[in-house]
Amino acid sequence: METKLQLLSLTILFYTQSAHAADFCVADLASRETSTGYPCKSPSNVTVDDFVFKGFTAPLSTSNPNKLSLNRAFVKSFPALNGLDLAAVRVDMERDGVVPLHSHPYSPEMIFIIEGTVTAGFVSGLDSNVAYIKTLNKGEMMVIPQGFLHFQANSGPGNATIFVNFNKADPGVQFITGALFRNSFPTWLLEKTTGISQAEIRDLKNLHGGSG
Repeated sequence: METKLQLLSLTILFYTQSAHAADFCVADLASRETSTGYPCKSPSNVTVDDFVFKGFTAPLSTSNPNKLSLNRAFVKSFPALNGLDLAAVRVDMERDGVVPLHSHPYSPEMIFIIEGTVTAGFVSGLDSNVAYIKTLNKGEMMVIPQGFLHFQANSGPGNATIFVNFNKADPGVQFITGALFRNSFPTWLLEKTTGISQAEIRDLKNLHGGSG
């Protein structure tokens, strides 16, 4: 009997400590963000709705060159994520839609196919540069290691929807096309460093809003 009471006491202590360690900090978005996140909203002002995100109920517009919408559940749209190292994105792609090559410097990525058929892949680092590419169907998942260049493309006959999870509130993102062609990087220098002709570079800068 004494042993059972000791076990029960240890169990209660464990869960009490776990609950304390997992305490929440709903972001006060009216305050300034710091390197460790937003200050916490006063607990007296926190409601259950702070822990519910409804932004994934419908896709955003896909009227753009990539034929996709990116609906982000980051801390600025979902304040309960503050300090939890979690974030998610709903991606909707029309037929032939694509998420172009990009990388996330601060987080790995896990994608889950909700509808459609999606071809996804990444290029490994460490000078190996191996391309890992797979066509995924509804209900399948794929993980993308942190920092690697990767993409998703709708390879099915209809629309596709995927959910993406990160283990950082802000995983960071850099698209290759934006990094190269949506800025004032001099055209002659881009030609020299990439091997792409100046005529092609100008066309790409016109497409992506760059100059120089």
